[in-house]
Amino acid sequence: MGTVVAAEALEVLAKLREERGQHDRAVDGLEATLAALSEARVAVLLVPEELDRSTLWFGSDPVPVASSRQAVIDLGGDEPQEGPTVDVLIRAALGTGAAVRIIPPRPFPNRSAPSSAGDPSPRRRRSAAGDDLR
Repeated sequence: MGTVVAAEALEVLAKLREERGQHDRAVDGLEATLAALSEARVAVLLVPEELDRSTLWFGSDPVPVASSRQAVIDLGGDEPQEGPTVDVLIRAALGTGAAVRIIPPRPFPNRSAPSSAGDPSPRRRRSAAGDDLR
C-alpha cells in the first residue's frame, strides 16, 4: 500500500509542476493557497509534512480562511476563530470538496508553505486576479 500512496503522491507533484510551469492552475505559498481555498478553487491541497505550526483564522463555514481575524470578516465570514494552520487548511479543503495530500519534506526542499492545484472540474473558476480559468 505504501508504494501506491507514494506513486500517487509523485503523480500529484508532477501535475503541480506542470501547472506551475503553465502559470494557470497551481499556486504556491500560504497567502495564495488561502485565497484559492476561500474561492473553492482547490482540487488537491498539498500540505508539507513539516508545515509551520502557526495559526490561521476561519469562520463558522469551511471558507473563507485567512491569516487574520479581520480578513475573515472582510471575506464575508462570521464568528472568526483562530486554529492551528494544518487544521484550518485541511478543514477548508475538505469542506470545499478538495483532496488533501501530506507530502514528505524531500519533494519540497526548503519549503514550509502549502501549495494547491486547481480544480479540473468544468465549473467556472477564477484566479485570484479574476481571470477565467475554464
